[in-house]
Amino acid sequence: MEAQQYVEITGEGKFTETASQFVAEVTVEIRAAKKETALTEAGEYWKEAVAHLRMNGIADEEIVEGGLSCLTPWYSRKNVGETASRTIILKVKDFSRLSRTLESLEPLRGNERPP
Repeated sequence: MEAQQYVEITGEGKFTETASQFVAEVTVEIRAAKKETALTEAGEYWKEAVAHLRMNGIADEEIVEGGLSCLTPWYSRKNVGETASRTIILKVKDFSRLSRTLESLEPLRGNERPP
């Protein structure tokens, strides 16, 4: 009998892919005594944040509405309040542009609500 011949090839491969899109979530959260106030102010600050993002180079197609929520009451010194939050999702291909824009939002963080 004749022995069967075969060829065995083994190897190792490597695939590296660069990220094609970077995703970030920005959440605006407001605490207020009344649910309506919290929702209204969250909407106003959300609009301000979106306008700021647009002014700093984020295109409309890179901005996605991330949702709205009104959470259960919070308590502070026996006072009850509501927390409302609204999220902005950013889908950007250029990481450095996204990073710079997110850093530019920092001054908005310190804004105090009107009395």
